[in-house]
Amino acid sequence: KTVKMYYHHLARICVLLTLVSTVTSNAAPFWMETLESVFSEGIREDVTVGSGIGNIEAVDPEGGDILYSTDSDFLNVDENTGRVTLKSPLDRESMPQFVAEFTASDPEDNTIVLQATVYVADANDETPRFLNRPYSVIVDEDASVDSVVFSGISVQDNDFDEKNREVTLTCYSPEDNEENIDAEEASSACSTFEVRQEEVEPGLYSGEIILKEPLDYEVKRQYIFTLMAQDSGSSPNQKSSTVNIVIEVNDVQDMKPAFLNDKLSLSVFENAASGSSVGLL
Repeated sequence: KTVKMYYHHLARICVLLTLVSTVTSNAAPFWMETLESVFSEGIREDVTVGSGIGNIEAVDPEGGDILYSTDSDFLNVDENTGRVTLKSPLDRESMPQFVAEFTASDPEDNTIVLQATVYVADANDETPRFLNRPYSVIVDEDASVDSVVFSGISVQDNDFDEKNREVTLTCYSPEDNEENIDAEEASSACSTFEVRQEEVEPGLYSGEIILKEPLDYEVKRQYIFTLMAQDSGSSPNQKSSTVNIVIEVNDVQDMKPAFLNDKLSLSVFENAASGSSVGLL
């Protein structure tokens, strides 16, 4: 009887141990791939919606299937494969980073959560913009060469990347019929004037027009100076814009009166009355 009771108690202990082992071995999944390097390096803001970003991966210690989910406004995740795709457009200038939360669940509803800070990488998607336009100026024809004839130019590029927001101003002389700009007129303006620029702050530049050649109202009374602002982004993604500056030449008193005939002779009767006409100049 004593032996039977011993084995009875031993069996109960074995069953208890077995039950405890079963419960404690049903552990939550753990992450194998979190896309940490991808999220830290940043998703380019010009990535199209639906594009793949990478795969997150969690493992169930018991070998069960994993289901993935997320409530992110910008990323989707495939429930079965863990493939992460872009859900909404990104804009580095308005949102440099965001937080995305992913959940992995096993068949026993054990879950593990991944909270990732996702950085947005800059792309050259901002075009240089001329501010305070339109531009026009009146210049006296006796203005000195190398003098500043106009200084109201302002241009801005809102890209974040240093290269993408670096802008160069030049006088633009296009090919015939390009952008409806008269090539001959543009060339004349570029040979008479030049532009100089200064960086006011990152992405913001001021410019001024300098006189290169003397003006002559009697020869040419107006110039259309086409100014181009181009960023330093990598080709073929460089962006540029143009603006016309109307330069009117103002007449000044720079011409002495001149007789059209070099020699003039008149014959007058000696008895001509005072005040009478003796000829026509």
